Amino acid sequence: MMRQLKKILLGGAAAVSLCASMLMPVSVSAKRQFENLIPSCKVYDIQGVLDNEQEQEINQYIQDTSEKLDMYVAVHIVGPETSFNSDSAVEAYADDQYDYLFNPEQKVDTDGVLLVLNNSTNYDYLTTSGIAQLYYYNAEEDNRVWWILDDITPMLKNGNYEDAIYVFCDELLDYYQRGIPENAYTYNPHTKKYAFYYKGQLKEADKLPWWFGKPLKMLGAGSAFIGAIVALIILVILRCKYSLTEGLDASNYIHSPSTNFYVREDHFLREHTSRTHINSDSGRSGGGHSSHGGGGHSHSSSGGHSHGGGGHHR
Repeated sequence: MMRQLKKILLGGAAAVSLCASMLMPVSVSAKRQFENLIPSCKVYDIQGVLDNEQEQEINQYIQDTSEKLDMYVAVHIVGPETSFNSDSAVEAYADDQYDYLFNPEQKVDTDGVLLVLNNSTNYDYLTTSGIAQLYYYNAEEDNRVWWILDDITPMLKNGNYEDAIYVFCDELLDYYQRGIPENAYTYNPHTKKYAFYYKGQLKEADKLPWWFGKPLKMLGAGSAFIGAIVALIILVILRCKYSLTEGLDASNYIHSPSTNFYVREDHFLREHTSRTHINSDSGRSGGGHSSHGGGGHSHSSSGGHSHGGGGHHR
């Protein structure tokens, strides 16, 4: 009997361990797939607002940031020599420049970002690619792209491009360390595909999996399963250790002369229900950032690559 009990206990422990491992989060790791593209991580001063020393220092900072992120990073500075007839033209320029630098003929959406500091129309744009679409999210309730651009706007208005790029790189690292927002995904209306993170990779599908966005339900189901196993083990132990010698009638366990029962009744005079509104709006206050997940948006570049990102007027 003890051998059977030991087998049951070992089996229960294994099942509990398996369930716990299924509920553990998976670490995130993005990779620069093509080493020959790493030297392209730098600032491209088309307008010519930086001196040689500034450019060299910024290039080193960008390359260090790229290495820490394991993503490609580049910055374009353009002025009157680069004309745009609309904000969407700036978006297309950013996407195409990223594809030219980091998506050349590989037919793979690499992980990275490219920032356009636009002194032509004062509409700056940050394009994201690959897993960067989720790290630098653009959902309405957690628009990290917008916050990054908003933070560097005062420096750009003052013509301080050097510090703006340093702050940009620092914020890339900050959001990377915070991780991908919970339940983050993007939808591309051109390809009609959803992109989401699963098992260390960015996945695309025609629709989100049935389990996506249901971590609490999955956790509840796993906890209930583990609880049932533990309860079964306890029941087996008790049945093996004790034998029931009395019936289950409550009168068998009551000593009549010393037992009294009391009945208490509650009488309600009136019934009243109150409701209080709880403000659940998310936003930025006191220097903080929202961290809720939700639906972001992406689009296809002229080269057919999927990009996220967004723009900001100065």
